[in-house]
Amino acid sequence: ATWLASALGAENPIPNLAMRVESYNVDQPNYASGLKVSQVNDLVRALAPDGVQLSNVARQQVNALLAQTAQCPEAALSPFWQRSEESRIRAGEMVEQQLDALFDFMAPTNEMIDLRAHYGITSANDARSTPGAQAALAAQALKGGVSRVVSVQLANNLDTHYEDWADDQGPRQMEGFNAISRLIEDLETSPYGDTGDNWMDHTTIVVFSEFQRGALINAGGGRDHSLTNACMVMGAGIEGGQIIGRSSDIGMDPTPMNLTTGQWDPAGEIVKPEHVIQTLMTDIGIEGDPADLRVDPIGALLK
Repeated sequence: ATWLASALGAENPIPNLAMRVESYNVDQPNYASGLKVSQVNDLVRALAPDGVQLSNVARQQVNALLAQTAQCPEAALSPFWQRSEESRIRAGEMVEQQLDALFDFMAPTNEMIDLRAHYGITSANDARSTPGAQAALAAQALKGGVSRVVSVQLANNLDTHYEDWADDQGPRQMEGFNAISRLIEDLETSPYGDTGDNWMDHTTIVVFSEFQRGALINAGGGRDHSLTNACMVMGAGIEGGQIIGRSSDIGMDPTPMNLTTGQWDPAGEIVKPEHVIQTLMTDIGIEGDPADLRVDPIGALLK
């Protein structure tokens, strides 16, 4: 997400938004760092003006003083100070846009009534961090111009090494898949300006987990971690309706595939997360290998 946000630029108020998902930035611009929130209310508090407001004159004086201080010789030589000043200015611009209204899911407006019905939000508790609320946050952030890169966690508590996996895995994953489905429906039915396109025509969705469950039952009656994983990629730029790659018939291990055809190929490559990321970078027009992934994109995935 940080690499993609860096490549897409700093025009949006929050170039990289992460809800209940880890975010890292080692060597990318400061604006690409993810704004991490644990629930929708956290984002509303970040976007809304504080309860106590300075007068316009006082605010202008404070801003002028801070800007002047940032130009002093000591501050001008400090990269940290300059990044802090840039962040202060952007934060002020963000708050002035009153974007918090986009995420006030319990507001009594017709728009929010429809949103709650679509995403299954029936109470203030549902509006905080349920899969439906997170999917709604992603849609509102994209359509409202708040962010171009949004990461959300639509299923959790999947670490089931014991027999509880049989009862818990299905419902928890289904709740996440339902949230993804509602997100896609929202984007598909939302016009993209006056272009005749919808928002799904301009959005790429990647669904993945940090590890996979093995196909075999362990001694505790549950399922352990596995080297073989899968992800779903859909939306703008993606050639959908296909299954790319496969696992082995014995052991369910990863097998090599041809990146161009998407078919099993003993002379091909074992697909890793880096291949998927490189595919996304290629999809938005990034040439070369700026993220130092050292792999080729999956050509079979791209239109």
